[in-house]
Amino acid sequence: MVRTKGSLGIGFRKDKGKQRKFYRGKPVKKKRKVGGVLKPYKPRRQRGDPIKLYFWEKRPMSKAGYRNWSRKLRPYAKRMVYHPLIRIDVDPSRISTVEEVKNLTLEVIGYEGTFIMRGFSNAKTKTHVKQVRLAVIKIVNFSGGLKAFVSEYSRLSRYWFFQGGK
Repeated sequence: MVRTKGSLGIGFRKDKGKQRKFYRGKPVKKKRKVGGVLKPYKPRRQRGDPIKLYFWEKRPMSKAGYRNWSRKLRPYAKRMVYHPLIRIDVDPSRISTVEEVKNLTLEVIGYEGTFIMRGFSNAKTKTHVKQVRLAVIKIVNFSGGLKAFVSEYSRLSRYWFFQGGK
């Protein structure tokens, strides 16, 4: 049977040992096995480096925005919209417990509403990074003072600096 045009053969490949030196303008990391010995992964980020955080505000959708959905999709649409609010660099010790997350949110935002604290994960995406939701914070006014409630913070437990909640 004849091979189709452009199909790969099963013969010897002369480029098998060659690998790229640069990817997206940056030099690629060296292989982990050197001389048959496995070398541990060394991240570029150090333990004391600040962590990038985004705060997003969660608001109800306006009536006009709801009307923009097609009539058939309206019953399935969530009536919430998310607006990016602020990005800050935070020392890891400032978000190591739930109480410190509350204090940071009250200090940075300082008004009523529902907010989402997002961080970054080292995902295998096109941009090599992905925003992940670390916690949901609700700020309410209690007898003249603001009080924060933190929920859905289980993803924070993946980080080395998080010591637990409540």
